[in-house]
Amino acid sequence: MLALPGFSRQPQRGYRGFVDWASSVRQQKALGTPEKTNTLFFTGFSTSHGYQFNEMWYLGAGIELESVCNSGVDDDLFAIFLDGRADFKFGAVTPFADVRVGYNTLETDFYLSPTIGYRFNWGRRIGINVGVGATLRRIKTDDFSLVESTGNKWVYHTDGPRHKVEGMFTFRIGVDF
Repeated sequence: MLALPGFSRQPQRGYRGFVDWASSVRQQKALGTPEKTNTLFFTGFSTSHGYQFNEMWYLGAGIELESVCNSGVDDDLFAIFLDGRADFKFGAVTPFADVRVGYNTLETDFYLSPTIGYRFNWGRRIGINVGVGATLRRIKTDDFSLVESTGNKWVYHTDGPRHKVEGMFTFRIGVDF
C-alpha cells in the first residue's frame, strides 16, 4: 500500500468512533463440481465506538454486517466485536494496525479481522482510513462427498457437520471522528 506523507494530527484522548465500508472476497468449491471454484464478493458496513487512551491506543466495540453480492448465493456475516487499534506516527506518515475479535451471530461462531492501513487527517478531529487485511470466521457446515451408486451414477452423501475456518481478503475505507 502506498503511503502519502502529509501533515497529520494524532487522535486525542477521549471518545472515538469509526464508520467503515468493507469489501471482501473469497473462493469456495462449487457444489456438484469439486474441481471448480466460485468467487464470492461481500460488501457491507461496520461501526465501532470506544475510548482513545492516548495518541496511539484505542479500544472499542462494534458491529459489522456484510452480504454476498453474487446472485444465487446466500451467505451473510453479522459480527459483534471488540476492536483494538494502534495509530503510529513516523514523521508525517501515519499508518495504523487494527484487530477485531468477536462473534459471528449468523453462524454462531468465532470472528477475527486484522487490518493494516493508512490514516489521512481531514480537519481537526476527523480522519479518513484506508486499509487491507483479512476476515476469518469459523462456521459450522455439513460435509458432503460424492459417492458412486448403482448404474455408474454419482450421488451426494452427507458426512455430517464439521467446523471450518473461512478466510477472506478484505479492503476497508472509512471515517473516524
